[in-house]
Amino acid sequence: MLLGASVLVVIFFLSSTSILLRPPDTAWSAWWPASGVAIGVAARCEKRWLWSVVAAIGVVSALASVVGGRELVLAAWIGAAVAAEVWVGATVLRPRPDREPRLNTAGDLYRLLLCALAASVAFGVIGGTAVAVLRGGDSYLPALLASVPAHAAGVLLIAPLLIPRSREPGSASRVESTLVWIALAVVIFLCFGVNVGLPVAFLVSVPLTWGATRLAPRSALWLMVVTAIAVTTLSLVGRGPFSFGGLAPGVSVLMVQLFNLSFGLVALTLIVLTAQRRRLSEALEESAGLFRAAFDHSPLGYAVVTKTPAGPVVDQLNSAGRDLLGLRDGDPVHIMEHLSDDSWVELGAIIGTHGDVRRTQWQGAMTLQDGRSIQALISTLPSDLVHDSLAIQFFDITEQQRAQHAAREDLLRAGEVQQALLPKDLTPLSGYDVAGACVSAKTVGGDFYDWYRVTGGLAFSLGDVMGKGVGAGMIAATARAALRSARHVDDVTVAVARAADTLNIDAASADSFATLVHGRLRADTGEFDYVDAGHGLAIILRADGTIGRMASSDVPLGIDLGGDWTTHSDVLHPGDTLIAFSDGVLDLYDGTLATLDDVADLARESASPAELASRLTELARQVPELEDDCTVLIVRRVSSE
Repeated sequence: MLLGASVLVVIFFLSSTSILLRPPDTAWSAWWPASGVAIGVAARCEKRWLWSVVAAIGVVSALASVVGGRELVLAAWIGAAVAAEVWVGATVLRPRPDREPRLNTAGDLYRLLLCALAASVAFGVIGGTAVAVLRGGDSYLPALLASVPAHAAGVLLIAPLLIPRSREPGSASRVESTLVWIALAVVIFLCFGVNVGLPVAFLVSVPLTWGATRLAPRSALWLMVVTAIAVTTLSLVGRGPFSFGGLAPGVSVLMVQLFNLSFGLVALTLIVLTAQRRRLSEALEESAGLFRAAFDHSPLGYAVVTKTPAGPVVDQLNSAGRDLLGLRDGDPVHIMEHLSDDSWVELGAIIGTHGDVRRTQWQGAMTLQDGRSIQALISTLPSDLVHDSLAIQFFDITEQQRAQHAAREDLLRAGEVQQALLPKDLTPLSGYDVAGACVSAKTVGGDFYDWYRVTGGLAFSLGDVMGKGVGAGMIAATARAALRSARHVDDVTVAVARAADTLNIDAASADSFATLVHGRLRADTGEFDYVDAGHGLAIILRADGTIGRMASSDVPLGIDLGGDWTTHSDVLHPGDTLIAFSDGVLDLYDGTLATLDDVADLARESASPAELASRLTELARQVPELEDDCTVLIVRRVSSE
């Protein structure tokens, strides 16, 4: 409450003083600082109190007009005009209630200018209308032209002092700050104190510009206000080029107003831009410090290289880079000499030997002369210098490459073992030809096929484990071993169930499952029993060219739904061919079950199961990036023996 009352007293004092000290023979003051105080305070108050503050300021302004000698009705109109001015200015200056007004950027300065213009016009329109109504229509335009600049200057010069700012230091020392104030006092004294008619008011811009660019923002704002007070006061007492005694009253008022507005606008612009430049400079210095700290203490090697006609020159190299290259402090830095010949040639191709850098960024592995490998990231640095600069980040990847090489070797050996475990005998049973092929999408695949002799015939299997790679390959190996361990069990359903019991443990822990076709063939009759565990991609191509599909509704291995698998029976007559394949083969065609007919057509064109397997293998290897394993198993009965 005490603060609010103090503000109202200040506004009353400034308003009444401006009225009482208005130039002789004029109805309006040269400038109205109370507008800047009122709008600055209203813009900082909470939205719920804005109307109360506006009303209080309007009442105080009306009382000040009465004290200044204006009639009661006109004073009431002036109070209403001030209230409208304050509301418009506060709304423009603070459009968001959750954010206080600021004066940090060019956008904030534009908002302040818009606030000064809108608020002063609001006052001028209402005040001019009141004067026209009370004193005649001819008074409207003069009142408008006199009041708008006065109130605009008040907002522009005083309101910035009330806008909260952080304590931003200036560039000037105390001595320089003192000199700025002395220079301003001397210039004002010479131009407005001693001088009467010479047009030298522009000289005031020299100390103002000096102060705006060197002093702290708040000190520079006070420099502006003091200048306005001094110029207006000296002109009022008949001194300086805008002397109210030397020029017509209206002209003198207008000249002072234009002077206050122009130098205020220029000074404010310089203050805002200078403060913004200082903040940017501080941010850049902080960023440079952080970069320097990261550069010096990074575990990675960093180097800054300048490319000159004589060759690349290392300007900076951090301690991690020196350690990596085996350099001691004080040793000459010739990072390029540590590269192998091939890497040196490659680097020359990347950055070019002369002229512009050929690429803006490159990363890859390079080899040092001692055989170690480094991973390097090379980027061009923005620069206005004659020669291009490069930033090189590098670190030792020798052990990583060795580990990757060992892992690749392990994968290759695992893939070779997986392929070696597949059956190779194409005539395991008299009267039958058997063939199979598996093309893995990765080094180790998740598909498998198998056949082996059992009592009285042949057992065969084709499985497809969800996924690819080592995990799927391990599950495939488990499923194959589990099926083989049940080779002495004649009932294929029991064999698959036993295999599933073993597989459920591995597949569940790996979040995977496997589809399977497993059967047992009796050699003498060609009859066979089989289980289709969720696979559905097996057909019998009859000797007469017709196709029979082998399918069921049983679930895959690794999915425990509490059900049993069903035994299906069929027979291979002489000339019949059983073909089973994985879903990767579908992708070699159109991806639909129409592939069953496509594979059957390819089988009709093939002289033997081995040829069919070879042709499907060739199709798979023609795919640039195979997305799934492609596996096929073929059993053909060639005779009735």
